[in-house]
Amino acid sequence: MNIFTENNKNARVAICGSVGVGKTTIFRRLTDRQQEHEYCTTFGVDLGITDTKSSPFVITFYDFSGNPAHHDLTLEYIRRSNLLLMVYDVHDVSTLGRLGNLYQKYLNNGWRGNIILVGNKIDANVYTGVDNYTAKGAQFARDIRAPFIIISAKTGHGVDTLRDTILSSLKP
Repeated sequence: MNIFTENNKNARVAICGSVGVGKTTIFRRLTDRQQEHEYCTTFGVDLGITDTKSSPFVITFYDFSGNPAHHDLTLEYIRRSNLLLMVYDVHDVSTLGRLGNLYQKYLNNGWRGNIILVGNKIDANVYTGVDNYTAKGAQFARDIRAPFIIISAKTGHGVDTLRDTILSSLKP
């Protein structure tokens, strides 16, 4: 499906996941905003736009609150997005399980676009279960036929790979 027309070279990317998985830090990395060193909760939706030099279009990013009370608010943004970044914490398998529930909710509400699964926080000093949780992430990605990227939004490790994967997923 070609998501662009001659006059519309804009793409919309939605970032979703549980509270505290690093969505806002990823959002800030992708939109070249200054990183904050304190945890800052997103209420509802935050919006950022980036004009990439390596692509012919402008990308609008939607950073969604991870609070389940806000999930219904995000459904319209999801339906209008070209790409969905589903983010989980590689140290907390419950955040991956909640993505499965969100995925089903989005499908039930009309989502039919591309998805990238992102395992975040590989920089953390907690090593228990990481290999198991990344293997479960890779399996979930295969199940939903999505690319799987492991990153540290905090340090920037893997963010360039994520950006490249976003651009290739959005190519007309």
